[in-house]
Amino acid sequence: MRSGFFSKKCFFDFNNQQDKLIFCNQELNFFPLINQNHDQIKHTICMAILNFFYPHTIVNHFKSQLIELEKKNQSIDLIFSQVLNFIDISNYKINNLSIHITLQEPKLHQNDLNHKILIRNFLCDFLKLSQDKITVQAGTGERIGDTGKSKATIFIANISFNKKNEKNQSLIGFGYDRHRFSLQDNIEKKPMICGQKIPYHKNIDAHSDGDIVFHAMVNAIFSVIAEGDIGDHFPDTNSEWRNASSIKFLEYAINLLKKKSLQIKSIKIEIITSLRFQNILKKMNFLEKASRDLMRILNIKNDKSCHIKLNLANAKNKNRDERCIKNDLGIDANVRIEFVTK
Repeated sequence: MRSGFFSKKCFFDFNNQQDKLIFCNQELNFFPLINQNHDQIKHTICMAILNFFYPHTIVNHFKSQLIELEKKNQSIDLIFSQVLNFIDISNYKINNLSIHITLQEPKLHQNDLNHKILIRNFLCDFLKLSQDKITVQAGTGERIGDTGKSKATIFIANISFNKKNEKNQSLIGFGYDRHRFSLQDNIEKKPMICGQKIPYHKNIDAHSDGDIVFHAMVNAIFSVIAEGDIGDHFPDTNSEWRNASSIKFLEYAINLLKKKSLQIKSIKIEIITSLRFQNILKKMNFLEKASRDLMRILNIKNDKSCHIKLNLANAKNKNRDERCIKNDLGIDANVRIEFVTK
């Protein structure tokens, strides 16, 4: 089962108070910027769709057109309709779509449901999909790629397809999480990843225990059952979740998943860290321990029933200009989960 994926990082300038950022025809007045009326979410979704069909001949033509339209700050609606028509004649249909938006200050807060609902409703009409097929998630993204007065916004689209009239339907869930390391030294409190305490001299800055893998897994599960994001269910404004163990969040998501008659077929987890942090994880044999713990938490009896792949990467290997990661200021986690109907 393949899925289309595309991640887009944009830098916006906050000097201009005239122009507004547009997401799916929704003008966000609290987010002024220069020359960015080109709809970034539509662009990201369109590229994710085209990545699924790569290397089909017409795909490169569509991509070139998209890039040119973005340079000219023009609407992509016409080419998007052509791409949707291409899906139809290729005998495929969209199975589910998840969008993750990480904004900097001023930001789309995780508990600001109104904008997420508006964007989801627009996409349902635009793509002719029901509400249980589309999930819009938002992260806080403090100080990601800050370059002077320009701020960064990350858009991530993950989309799964099935052949028309195919009986065995698969769904792809995608989850993303990023945390900075705390600027305050706390020798006693160590970072948690996959439920393991990491013997590191820095701690993750988070309201809960900040377990980025568990948080990304929760978002991946929520993305296929249309339950929003982790911030909707466990807001950082609620003192109940202060320093809470993230395994509680994961168990909660798994229980919701069971009610939908879905089971996990495969999990791919990627932790993106500095080389220094990676060396600590390797010394403690982290990957093997984490894989074993995940099988226990998810009640997976053997590798044949569910395949788990967990690996480490750094910003250089991912071809990213991520000073946050390279300078050991924080860590990322990407999770891709494939689900099948019981």
